[in-house]
Amino acid sequence: MRKLALALIVAATAVVPATAHTAPTPAQRCEGDVELASAKFAQCRLTAEARYSKSLDADKRTAAVARCSDKLQQSFAKAVVDGPRPSGECPLEPHLR
Repeated sequence: MRKLALALIVAATAVVPATAHTAPTPAQRCEGDVELASAKFAQCRLTAEARYSKSLDADKRTAAVARCSDKLQQSFAKAVVDGPRPSGECPLEPHLR
């Protein structure tokens, strides 16, 4: 009886098809690109602050933070404006869950 039950379980799991994953929507891609840009900005700022705490060179810190901001603006513009999405398809509201 155990062999029959095991055979039925194996047969049932073999018949169930794997779920197909679809590609993200343009809005999801845009939102993901914006989140990635934000994460890279945060990492850049943390690196700048860590280097400043070791060297105490305010001019280098200011230049590094400016580079971080420039990179963020470029990445954000690429995600929202230059991407292959019609305008208005990039949800930029925070998710509160």
